[in-house]
Amino acid sequence: MPVTMAPDEVERVPIFGTWPRIYAAVILCALAVMGLVAVFSSWKF
Repeated sequence: MPVTMAPDEVERVPIFGTWPRIYAAVILCALAVMGLVAVFSSWKF
């Protein structure tokens, strides 16, 4: 009996191709924003 996958796992994601790549891009973007805010912020941490 063949294993069937959920439709969400079979569909191709338009931009990055797979969901894990999108999750990684969101995490990297959030880290980059936090880093830039820390560098250019006038607050002294």
